[in-house]
Amino acid sequence: STPQLVSMLLMVVLGLGFGFSSIAFTISVQEVVSRNQRGAATASLQFSRSVGGSLGVGVMGAILAFRMQPLLNSQNFGGGSVASALLDPKARSVLTPDALALLQQGLAETLHIIFLLMVGAAIVGFACTLMFPRGKIKAPSASQVPAAPGALPSETGTPAKE
Repeated sequence: STPQLVSMLLMVVLGLGFGFSSIAFTISVQEVVSRNQRGAATASLQFSRSVGGSLGVGVMGAILAFRMQPLLNSQNFGGGSVASALLDPKARSVLTPDALALLQQGLAETLHIIFLLMVGAAIVGFACTLMFPRGKIKAPSASQVPAAPGALPSETGTPAKE
């Protein structure tokens, strides 16, 4: 019942928010580790995002399948998936109008539950960000920056000794 334009605008806002927060999280992780550990820290962050995304998609897909399979079975649509039952014209033509309406209503209700779970996950994530330590990141002084192997003294930020 939500207009398509409203849905599109909300998705744009979510996409922008996730995009900007992704950059902020990456920079904050990189700034709290030493320079020679930044690659490992960034890789760990990306790995955690991938695993979290995979788990989230898996859990949400399981909820969808768990809630929709009884509806499919009640309509004698055995062996098919919700997607094929609702999106494939050939599979949809087998369903009666009442069965199609029942499946569409069931899918809408299940997606509503899934979106509410995602809102809960977003709130938990926001609460976690509020627990981040406060303060400004201090730039390291020239004496704290490690020299690259084989670098000349003038390249390390320290004056050359003669």
